Amino acid sequence: MKHTIINREFRDYAAESMYPFTDTALLVNAQGVVIQPEVFLDALIYSMNDVEQPFYLSDLKGTIGDADEMGVVIKDDNNKEICSGVITESEDNCYLYDSYDRVNGTLVYDSSHMSQLIRRVGILDYEFSKTQTPFLAERGYVTRTSGLSVIEAESNIFSKDVYIVGAGGVHFTEEAGEVYVHLLGEESLTKRPIKTINGLDLRHVWLAAHPESAVKVETLSNSLKLWKITDAD
Repeated sequence: MKHTIINREFRDYAAESMYPFTDTALLVNAQGVVIQPEVFLDALIYSMNDVEQPFYLSDLKGTIGDADEMGVVIKDDNNKEICSGVITESEDNCYLYDSYDRVNGTLVYDSSHMSQLIRRVGILDYEFSKTQTPFLAERGYVTRTSGLSVIEAESNIFSKDVYIVGAGGVHFTEEAGEVYVHLLGEESLTKRPIKTINGLDLRHVWLAAHPESAVKVETLSNSLKLWKITDAD
């Protein structure tokens, strides 16, 4: 099944930055194979297995697929393989699958620039280290849990209340007998200016975005603009 990413404006913004890799990514391996920033435009990797962030692109495999295709492998911080997929230059994205053939992510890329990379790789396999091609932390998700993850009633009878507690931006509300789950990011903007930072009221504040974050800080003539590249339009 063919899938298409339709937000063309986002592609323009992504092509001008290191996104979806960190700002400190080298994008070149020991053999001199360079991944231009314009090649990969977006990435989303998620795993139900016991893996550790950050994730990184570990292999480009010219030995997989036809002449217009190339294999790609994603690993975690402990060099454990998370998922892999086959990139086709005639398309603009590919799904990534784990060892159980479950979808574990998606890569979005520019077809013309990807074609050049596929030609560069040829029929060989190339490896990258986690310092060369690390993805932004927010481009990866690990769904494992250390506590209760499932409540199964089946034939059991619970005589007491079952409490579900939200954390990390998740909270619950009740309206007309219906319970709603609210996730981080769903609340409306307050549009209130920043008065203090960590309780400190200072006249001069220096802000900088972490290189592993998609958040950007832009200095304007009379203000600061904080934005995420994923929200650009």
